[in-house]
Amino acid sequence: MYIRTICIILTAVLLFASVPTRGQSDEKYKLAQSYEKSGDLRAAGRLYQELYAANKSDRNFDGVVRALSGLGQFASLAPLVAERIAATAPDAKLYALYGVVLWRDGKTSDAEQAWKTGLSYAGTDAALIAAIATAQSGLRLFDKSIATYLLAREKSGNNMAYAEELAGLYGATGNYERGADEILTVFDARKNMAQAQGQLSALMAEPNASVFIGKKLKNRADKSDDYNDLKLYLWFLRENKDYNTAFAVAERIDKTANMRGRELFDFAEGVKRDGAYEIAIKAYSRIIETGNKSPFFSQALYGYARTLEINLSQVKKLNSTAIEEILDRYNDIIKNFPNTPIAADCQYRRGMITWEYLHDAPKANAEFNKTVTSYGMFAPAAAAAVMSGIISIIEGDLDQSAMIFNMTAKRYVAISPDDADKARYYSGELLYFTGKADSAKQIYNALAAAPNRNIANDALERISFLAQNEDSGDRLRNFAQAELLEMQKKYDDALQSFRALQNGDDDIAERSYMKAANIGFFSNNISEAQLTIEKYLQKFPDAIYGDKAMFLLANIYDVGGAKDKSLNTLTELLARYPLSIYAQEVREKIRKLRGDA
Repeated sequence: MYIRTICIILTAVLLFASVPTRGQSDEKYKLAQSYEKSGDLRAAGRLYQELYAANKSDRNFDGVVRALSGLGQFASLAPLVAERIAATAPDAKLYALYGVVLWRDGKTSDAEQAWKTGLSYAGTDAALIAAIATAQSGLRLFDKSIATYLLAREKSGNNMAYAEELAGLYGATGNYERGADEILTVFDARKNMAQAQGQLSALMAEPNASVFIGKKLKNRADKSDDYNDLKLYLWFLRENKDYNTAFAVAERIDKTANMRGRELFDFAEGVKRDGAYEIAIKAYSRIIETGNKSPFFSQALYGYARTLEINLSQVKKLNSTAIEEILDRYNDIIKNFPNTPIAADCQYRRGMITWEYLHDAPKANAEFNKTVTSYGMFAPAAAAAVMSGIISIIEGDLDQSAMIFNMTAKRYVAISPDDADKARYYSGELLYFTGKADSAKQIYNALAAAPNRNIANDALERISFLAQNEDSGDRLRNFAQAELLEMQKKYDDALQSFRALQNGDDDIAERSYMKAANIGFFSNNISEAQLTIEKYLQKFPDAIYGDKAMFLLANIYDVGGAKDKSLNTLTELLARYPLSIYAQEVREKIRKLRGDA
């Protein structure tokens, strides 16, 4: 890898040193190129040296350098470069190359002398001096390269010259103070926010560097209302999770740039993604306080309510007052912005909150039906219709749900294709639940035929399951009925059905164990879930779903307070199933259990 890097360096230096001949390549040269491209550098080197012996052209010389460098034959290359130097006019770039070759041959003192000679020939030409700095940098001689670049800057008369190169070199040597200065020099000239953020991030890996950079950015922001300086400081504060200070800076940007809430809204959306819900709510509130003066008023109202809802999902103990506040917030938006997409989404969110947190099926259905009837031209109506169909399944009215899904699939195919696909999928599920597997398969096949659609994977899973168990007869029908009971939240009946199916040694038996364990885990019957999984792994040592079962068992141990058992199970999972789809999640959980994350 290192040799390859040197080849790249040498090639770059040669580009400065010479311009390839434009004459027509002869067959021997083409053959040498062919060997070089195929990786046979020995054959290529032999031909290039023969060509160079006959004709000491720039093109042939470049070929020799590339081949011998790739082979690591710097001792053989050094005299050729020395000969080239002697045969041509003094050339700083050839001395840059000579220094690289000598250094790689272990003759460091001679290399330094070559670069020194090259600098003397470069004189005041900053580009020639920078070519030597580039060669030194490629050899990871960062301190030497810095000194040479600084000389090139001095000769150029431009205090910002080579700032980008110097920023990287200072970062590599851990000199974050000078590195930050160079990064900000480039930033002042180009205003390239993404580039500055990336370079500063690399420096900030060291805690002391982060503190220094923070003070430097704060000092710039305190002295100026420059939009770019403030935005860079805002980025730094968010990176370091100093959200309160960041909010004040976002507010200042919004005010000084007369953005009428735009900056505050973007900030609120960003910190919401960061999980800083309280600060997001504060930022949305500041926009709401301005009323209709801000063009982001309605979006801020929705963002405020949605953030309250997301925050609620993080709280283990539900607060009925908080739930009612969110519902009221959504209702206010509906009243203030009737017949709009945002009102349609608010009406749909009211239904979801009533369903997920209040667990009131009739009221939730009423909210979803209102979304469909009042906002039928908007996409949230399709999502509401699907939810209404799901509730009908849970309530046991399968005919009603079938009618809803058929209507949704037809009506919303253009407005909301994903929801129309969901409706078709659930139409297939209803057929499957009621023992009509062949008819269900036709629907799944149609959905799977469009692999770019979101529902395709779910359809493929059903197709695979039905193919595996097409000869299972009553066991397949009984499993489907058990899954319906599970969906209807009739967990005791579902558990009884799944247990009755565990007596075989087929795929349905394995799935029944997994289903029973999941029901136990998610209904907080931890001991029952643990017993089921352990029995499953004992009965099926080469289980199809072994990795999934072990991951669930590790989570069960963790919830039960047996962290050592959880860690051991996760470690064993990786050893037995290194290519498991859960591998990344398993590694993350291991780090958390060990306290590394």
